[in-house]
Amino acid sequence: MRSPSLVVAALLLSSCATPSPSSSSSSSASSSSSFLTDEVYAAHFAQAWAAYTAQTASDPPDRKTSRSREQRTLRIEIDAPVDEVFAVFSDVHQHFGLHPLLRHVVTHALIDDDGRRERRFTAVEDVPVGFGVVVPIETHAVTRIDAARHRYTTESWTDPATITRQIFVFTDVGDGVTRVDETITFEAPLVLMPTAVDGGFGAHTRFMTAAKQRIEAR
Repeated sequence: MRSPSLVVAALLLSSCATPSPSSSSSSSASSSSSFLTDEVYAAHFAQAWAAYTAQTASDPPDRKTSRSREQRTLRIEIDAPVDEVFAVFSDVHQHFGLHPLLRHVVTHALIDDDGRRERRFTAVEDVPVGFGVVVPIETHAVTRIDAARHRYTTESWTDPATITRQIFVFTDVGDGVTRVDETITFEAPLVLMPTAVDGGFGAHTRFMTAAKQRIEAR
């Protein structure tokens, strides 16, 4: 997963959604009473995904629409079997400690279809914005996992109107080593793009490095 959270912290718009019933599971980096209920996060997810659908159905980003899109790639090799590496990367509930700001994850739905799994979830990060103030930022995402082919994709939405798309491919290169390739596409309002790309790419790089260290230390 990763979103350009530092970009949006100062511009966060508070939601006023009405909670709706939802079966879900959640996990946290630490116990806290500051998290909302799973039902409220589910309502926020539905609201965000409606915005995502509307945005992606419009014209492609360009200067006429005041939006931009940029793509980056990452590659890392990890000294561990491909199944082990894939299991850590593809399960967002294992990302605590790998994303330093990640505090809470709520899975709203798991959908299995013909050997593939779709996870719909909300990730909450505590983002410091200065003067000792920490702002909780919600990223709403859908991950589609193809374990047989050792690949998965994630599409995510973070206010204000920032979209991140990821494609992960895992390759057994022999001798118990796995190569991980990630293609990341950032889409955001023009005013946010430079920081969205730099901040988001940096966060993804740190995540991959931390995942390598954790897996190889086992």
